[in-house]
Amino acid sequence: MVILGGLDDQTLLLAWGNVSKCFFSKCSSGLSEFYVYKDIFSGLIHPLQGNQPIIGLIVSRVMYIFGSNSLLPMFIIAILLNLIFSYLLFRKFRFGFGYALIFTFSAYAWSHFGIHIDLIQLWVLPLFVYFILRFQNELTIKRIILLSVLLTSIILISNYNGFILLVFLFCYSLSKSLIDRLV
Repeated sequence: MVILGGLDDQTLLLAWGNVSKCFFSKCSSGLSEFYVYKDIFSGLIHPLQGNQPIIGLIVSRVMYIFGSNSLLPMFIIAILLNLIFSYLLFRKFRFGFGYALIFTFSAYAWSHFGIHIDLIQLWVLPLFVYFILRFQNELTIKRIILLSVLLTSIILISNYNGFILLVFLFCYSLSKSLIDRLV
């Protein structure tokens, strides 16, 4: 088993990959009967009750099915999604792929790689900004509903990134309305 980064949030996930079958089936160890284990793993046993239910559900079920060795592929998939969606945002620039690489392997992303599965989901930032910039001149009710559903999904994936996007959306809307009134 390869462990990248620190053991902050990974310790719980690595343990979950090894003991999760005892919580959903009868096993000889009887871990599911101990309150301490039920309390420690409550976010993974009931992922929809947590503050990031989408990523919690995905991580809980993938690690239940594939075990602890599935943690590294989940981080690699997140990095590939970061690269794809940041390239989608930056492709109109001359060095778009270079900008996408810088965004994907930024210090923030690198510091959370292998430690926080929810904070490495940076692909939601360029995806949302891409749709905001694409729809900025032609906002219809259908597009507003699409952006709202996308923002809600992002908040349910990573509440940190969702908060960043809420602040961005507020500042962008405020500046756009001020510029429109001045012009």
